[in-house]
Amino acid sequence: MEFNGNHLIELGYRPAKWFKDAISYINENNLEEHQITEYLVKFKQPDLIPLHETAKDFMINIRAEHESENDNVEKVIKTMKVLMKTPTLIRGALMPDACPTGPEGQIPVGGVVVAQNAIHPGFHSADICCSVMLTDFGKTNPKDVLDAAHSITHFGYGGRPRGEQMPMSQELMDAFRENEFLNDEKLISIARSHMGTQGDGNHFLLLEFPKIQEIP
Repeated sequence: MEFNGNHLIELGYRPAKWFKDAISYINENNLEEHQITEYLVKFKQPDLIPLHETAKDFMINIRAEHESENDNVEKVIKTMKVLMKTPTLIRGALMPDACPTGPEGQIPVGGVVVAQNAIHPGFHSADICCSVMLTDFGKTNPKDVLDAAHSITHFGYGGRPRGEQMPMSQELMDAFRENEFLNDEKLISIARSHMGTQGDGNHFLLLEFPKIQEIP
């Protein structure tokens, strides 16, 4: 009988990238049951850490302003409550653009979490580094602000081409160099090209001005 992934799962292993190579090795060498057990020892996986019974508190920066938004708000809060039971998480927040991305417990778009002594690659959400910032320009002429924003904001797929890139401060460059995960010429080049960009999809530039009364 040919050995397959279901057999590995029956033996208590969780699906992983090494499954393919291990299955090929076992079948190519026609390993006996005791040989398979001995061979798989090196693939021993750490035990799963159980979720906490109660969720850590998190900030909710979203509210339904229309009946059509109730379902979305309820779902993102519900999924965050499950997510915040993860033992490594210490803080969290929901941004105003939040929306679900999958089953309960999966970080939503607009979901932000802080982990302690852990890195969660899957927690980048569906919009990595997506954020919301508001600037109050007071009674400034809206046209002046819009013209200025339009002149420096880049929309669309990819980053800015060479010659149109925004300069990176020496402080930011030093931070890249000192970080073992970011000190890479390719990553730094990508960061340069994406400085001051909006991306595509649902990213937006929102300017809000106070209502100005017309003087008769």
